[in-house]
Amino acid sequence: MFEHNAKDKIYENEDGTFFIGLVRKKTYATYEEAVDTVCERKVLQEIMGHKTIAITMQVYNHVLEGRAEAEMQRISSALVV
Repeated sequence: MFEHNAKDKIYENEDGTFFIGLVRKKTYATYEEAVDTVCERKVLQEIMGHKTIAITMQVYNHVLEGRAEAEMQRISSALVV
């Protein structure tokens, strides 16, 4: 699907257009960080410009699942005396 040039991180799409892999990865990491730290779904929806909360949840659900497990452990630790 993509042709990768390891030296400069430029990728070629099937249609012959190019994108820089580092920029794309940095953007994704930034959004993932926003989900992990903010975790206010409605606020994240507005930041990302998604029309509905369902779109936001479909895109970032994998990040939120990991956070749920961490939150459960934190709650369990707080409840054990």
